[in-house]
Amino acid sequence: MALATPTAVVLELMTMGQQSAAHLRDLLRAASPPVQAEHQALAAEILRCCDRVIAAVSAGAADKKRKAADPGATSCHPPMAAM
Repeated sequence: MALATPTAVVLELMTMGQQSAAHLRDLLRAASPPVQAEHQALAAEILRCCDRVIAAVSAGAADKKRKAADPGATSCHPPMAAM
């Protein structure tokens, strides 16, 4: 896995985790006898977590690209007084 940036590595690993969790979910659904509902819920939660990390990292990467394109930008966060 020769990727250019740490962000790309994180995205690649989280995508692999997401695919593994989806496969686990499918295996649990097809299990005979039926697997406990909490196992299926856990697989669904893992998928949601992967989705959230991928979305956050992707948004952060997009912010960095915009900031690099705008030399006047000093921060991607509002000033503390505005919060």
